[in-house]
Formats: sequence, structure tokens, C-alpha cells
Amino acid sequence: MTFNGQVFLGYQLPELLDAKMTKGIPITLKQLDLWFSGLPLLNVRQLSSQIPQYIYKINRLPIPDAQRFLILERLRPTVDYLYDSIVKQIRGRNLYLSKEYREFELLTRELIMGMALGYQRLLFNIAKQKPSFFSRNRYRLLAQRTMYYLGEQIRVSYLLSTTVPKELWKDFNVSYAFSLYFRLNNGKITDQFAYHQNNKGSIENLYHRILLLAIISPYSLRNGELDQVYFGLEPWLSDIKLTRTIKEQNSGYVLEMQSDIGPSYVDEIKLGKKSLIVDSSKLLNKLQTWLDSGIVPKLADNKAMSTKLLKHLISKLDVVKRPVRQRLDCDGEQVEVIIGLQDIHVFLEHVRAIVSDNTADLQPDINKDESAEANNGWGRHLESSWDAHQFYESSVSSMQYKAQNRSEKRMKPSVRRHDFTIENESETSVCLSCNSLHGNGLCIGELMIIRRNNSVAWTLGVVLWMSLSDKELKVGLYLLSTKVDWVTVEKMGTNDDVSIDALWLAGDEQDDTLLLTRAEFKTGDYIELNHHGERLLVTLADAVWHSEGFAQFKFIVKGTG
Repeated sequence: MTFNGQVFLGYQLPELLDAKMTKGIPITLKQLDLWFSGLPLLNVRQLSSQIPQYIYKINRLPIPDAQRFLILERLRPTVDYLYDSIVKQIRGRNLYLSKEYREFELLTRELIMGMALGYQRLLFNIAKQKPSFFSRNRYRLLAQRTMYYLGEQIRVSYLLSTTVPKELWKDFNVSYAFSLYFRLNNGKITDQFAYHQNNKGSIENLYHRILLLAIISPYSLRNGELDQVYFGLEPWLSDIKLTRTIKEQNSGYVLEMQSDIGPSYVDEIKLGKKSLIVDSSKLLNKLQTWLDSGIVPKLADNKAMSTKLLKHLISKLDVVKRPVRQRLDCDGEQVEVIIGLQDIHVFLEHVRAIVSDNTADLQPDINKDESAEANNGWGRHLESSWDAHQFYESSVSSMQYKAQNRSEKRMKPSVRRHDFTIENESETSVCLSCNSLHGNGLCIGELMIIRRNNSVAWTLGVVLWMSLSDKELKVGLYLLSTKVDWVTVEKMGTNDDVSIDALWLAGDEQDDTLLLTRAEFKTGDYIELNHHGERLLVTLADAVWHSEGFAQFKFIVKGTG
């Protein structure tokens, strides 16, 4: 049976329009250069409108493949400049689900997927025949260009915390499988846009770096951390192997090469005819050596990783030690949530607004789009005792009085109440979903309190990850405690006598812990607590959990003040 590469690829490409539609559209390099000369290349906003529109039109015009290739290649520098400008606006910022981010999503999808679509059509057309000795480089180049832009769309989906568009993983997987079938995957290709370090790389590199991002729970990392993995580990991507050999542990990440999903973790590997195992053991050993020795390898000179990120990578890649947490699906159960508590100070001001006898000055602003009924419900909560919700009001000491005065000088907290739906839950975390409008302004690392229906107990949690799909937001919440005290902390052995607000998290079966800012506290610090008017001298032990902003420390009581 004759091999049909088009059936193998299975791309769903849009139909081409009538040739008469080419009027007024640059379709030769001379026309394109003339059009470029009139564009405001320094005006990113205007380029963001004109370039994607042109790519959209050219992808639907019936022009010769050789001509289409030249146009796409001429477009690449401008597209890379525009794409890099957009990503720079995203990088280094908290991941807010705002209108601005949705505009970024639409723009990058039109821009990058438009380029991918152009090269997909060229690869699809040439795939009618098998590559010959003289045409292999042309096949390899088109496959590499296609996979680069498909992979970038997956990457930017992670950066924006949105789900990967449908059929994207499928096109990415089958493009790699096509390259693997004809042994195009290891040949080096010069591409200054795809390979930042050496300006040269292989299809194997492109595929492996996207697999690595997908494995490490990308929706729980900030975009700067994603970049550190994506660019910083580029020289080590060859240490990731795709194999059909099942190791002793019989668990790991498996790829279904014709599916619309990335690598999936399974407890028991059962290989099908078109599936592969992702073997990252060699990369894992290098990362572990890096962590243990503390010596930063040359590859990380420009993209050094924090200890936290290294530990995160190792925990995700170490399939032998990966814990299996039982998750229970919930049948649409709703919980009441309060969000907008980005840090400890805002949370404590919110607590004060509820426990204070005079709430007029401290009452938090409720989102204006809340209904009157919701506002009335909020008022009823204010009338009730905070103690009844298992949060405790500390007795007012002179130290706390100063802290309260300091907090009153800050801006009033702005919080919102909504109903979220529980998708599933485990012992220590819960997955919530809601309309994306309710998640506007929510970011990874933000504090959130939730309460189940018919319950008086509020639970404090921290947002670990988020993803957005079809206007539905899903939030992964790590649960800290249902019993939280407000305490003040003063670090011993320093000349600074300023006290800092903190949270005492009471454990049920485990020890009590303290939630403190990471910038000011670390394991081993000797501190004085003011807890319900009682002074305790404690030493901070290991952190059982931490985010970018704060950590949950165990502590050892050394005495009383």
C-alpha cells in the first residue's frame, strides 16, 4: 500500500478562496516589501492589527507553494518582533485574568497560529510524496517551521493560563510522528527565532521542550518560571528520550501520538501501537546534582533557577516518588468564596472589618456588580460573630493597636463574594470553577476563603493554578486551615522593633503552623509571637508549603515572654 503523508498528517486546513480575492493584497516579495515600507514598525499596537489580518488573508489565497514559502519566510522577522513585544508585556507580571490578557490571547492566536497554518499547508501539500534523497532538507525545514509555531501556541496558552486550543496537540503530535517516520527529527536546522542559544537546533529540541513544559504543571508556574524552563534547559533537552521500553516502576508519562493531548501521567503503563514513554531520568539526575551541589551549570548562566523551581521540576519528573492523591468528583456542589485577598495584610484588614465593633470605616468594598440580595447577605455575615466561623479575634494589645493604626493608613481592602462550583477535591486541595468574569483580577498565590453551603466554617486557601476555557475559569486551591488566628510577630536579635502581622493556622491532626512573608522570615529564625495577649518565644522550623509571597512554617515553642 502506497504511503499517503496527507492522511498521516490529517490536518484540517481551511478552504482556499477564489483567486480574484487577491486584488489589493501583496502576493509577491516586491509588493510585500513595498507594503512593509509603509508600516509603522515601531507602533506595536497598529502592527498587531495589520500583520495578523494579512496572514489570515494570505493563508486563504490560492498561490503557488514556492511563492507562499517566500512570503512566510519574509514575514518571520516582523512576526517575531511583534510576538516578542507582546510576550514582554506578559512576562514578569502576576497572572491576572483580565480583558487585557484575553486580548493578548486572541492576538497571539491569530499571529502564531496563522504562521503555523501557512507552513502546515506547505507541509501537507508536499507530503503527497515521500521525501527523496534530494528533498529531505525541504521536508525537514517545513516540518520544523510548522512545529515551532504550533509549539509556541501551546507555550503562550500556558503563559496566559488558558487551555490549549482544540486540535493543536493533535497537529503537534502528528507533525512530530511524521518527522520521526521519515527520520527528519535529528537533523540540525538554522533558525534564529526558534533556537535562542545557538541559532541552530532540531525538530527533536522543539518537541521535547514543549513536552517538558506540559509535564511540570505549567498552570501552577508564573510566566518568568516557564521561561526559565523553556530557555534555560535548552542544552539539556537531548536528555529527554521517547521510548517503548517499560522500566521496573511501570509508571510515568505516556504520549498517544495521534491524540489531542500532551503527555499524561499513568500509574500503570500500557503501551498502544502509537504511544511512547517519556523517559526524563537522565535530565532528572542532572537537576538533582544541580540542587545537591548548589553549583549553577553553564547552561543556566542567563536563566538561573531558584531552589523552589528546581525542587518543583524534580518532583514532577521523579515518577517513582510521585504521590498519587485520590480526587473525588463532586456533583455540582457550590461554595461561597471571598476573593481579592492578595496578601496577608489585605486578609487581616478584611478580618478586622468583620470583628470590629465599628465597621463603618473598615468595611470592605464589595464588587459593584453584586446583586442587592448578595449585599444583604454580606450584611448578615457582619452581624454574626467571627468566632462562630472558626476565625478568632485577638485581644487588642498595644502592639496590635499600632499594627491596626498602620493598616488603617493603607488603602481599604477590595474584596468580592461569589458562588463557585466544586469540580473535584482531595484531602488538601479543591478544584473550583466559575464564570470567567468572576475571576477577573485573580492571580496565582492569592489568598481565598471558601465556605460550603449550610456550614459556618470558613476555610483559608491559596490559589495554586488557574486555567481558562470557553469563558469558564478553573482554580486549583490549596487548603491551609479552617481555624485561623491573627497574631503579631517580632523577629528577635535585631534592632528593628517593628511588629509584623501574621496568621496562626490551627491544625486538626497535624501541628499548628504560621503563615509569614518569605521576604522577611526563614527556617531557623527566632521570633516572638503575641497570640491572644500571650507572648511566646518560638523558632521557625521547616516550611510545609510556600508561594512566591509567603510560607507556612512549622514552629517550636521555646518559652513565654
